[in-house]
Amino acid sequence: MKKTFSFGAAPRSEKIGNAAKVNQCKEFKSVTVTAENAGDVTTHNDCVTFECDSFGIVEEYSTPGWNEVFSYEIKERRVIFRIPGSYILGKVIPGHH
Repeated sequence: MKKTFSFGAAPRSEKIGNAAKVNQCKEFKSVTVTAENAGDVTTHNDCVTFECDSFGIVEEYSTPGWNEVFSYEIKERRVIFRIPGSYILGKVIPGHH
């Protein structure tokens, strides 16, 4: 079964300086992913991790330049998205936003 979810990040300096929510920052970047047979999606500090059989980026629902903030690696069935330390990770949201 396919699962679609989105997550984003904003520069730490903008979030803290404006006392804004991550998704309200001007420099907010998000990525939307669709994954086949996705397991639990977890976040920890600067990482979003999930297991799946296959996945893809849904470019039309992702922010232009998302790949300037997010990088990812695949280890067997585990996919790990990372952000730089100068960014703050927002919540994982089911679907796309």
